[in-house]
Amino acid sequence: MAPGRLIDRGAVPGPGNRADGTKLIGATFSPDQCRSGALEKTQAKVARVAGAAMNLQAEARHKSEDIADDVLLDAVKAIRRRVRVVNRAYDIPYIAGYSVDGHTVFIDRHLPRTFRWLLKTVRVEPFLLTHEIVEKALLDKLRLHYLHAHQIAVRAERDAVKAAGIPWWVYQGFMKRHEKPIEEEKLLKVPASLDLTPYGDEKDFALLRRLVRKERDK
Repeated sequence: MAPGRLIDRGAVPGPGNRADGTKLIGATFSPDQCRSGALEKTQAKVARVAGAAMNLQAEARHKSEDIADDVLLDAVKAIRRRVRVVNRAYDIPYIAGYSVDGHTVFIDRHLPRTFRWLLKTVRVEPFLLTHEIVEKALLDKLRLHYLHAHQIAVRAERDAVKAAGIPWWVYQGFMKRHEKPIEEEKLLKVPASLDLTPYGDEKDFALLRRLVRKERDK
């Protein structure tokens, strides 16, 4: 192999591949670049990309291109793995929200983590995270209007709840009982990094913005 040529050691012998199972994949490096570590860095990047692809395959445990509950529940778990921080230390209007940078999902500190339905204990966090992450991605990546992003996100949340065997009306009834409106006596502790986009049309938006600003000024 020519010095400084990047290889793929997962290739099988065949046309364009080497007999030892390595494959030239096009990147060439000068001797100076090799000495500077550019080759090793690129090889490491290729390995990370390959590892990420393998992880994606592992996450897709069930296979179907039709509407399928087990595939959707795999997606709910995959979304959870991408949430960096779940913070339950604050009062959050209407139960859940996200930080401006999207790295944190906030869940109201008084919301119970589970509820009982028939003989089942239902964890609510996976469904809330699905809603918040889908909504935030649509806002930031596709620049959708909040109302459109919310419509898609709430339907993803609803279908995830139903895929888990929970009637939507049962889940929604539980959530409605714990919602906090934007009222100063209800919101005693608001995160400074809370993204206020979802609340822009609320009549008490100015109050919420003032509460967040107060936290930022501390």
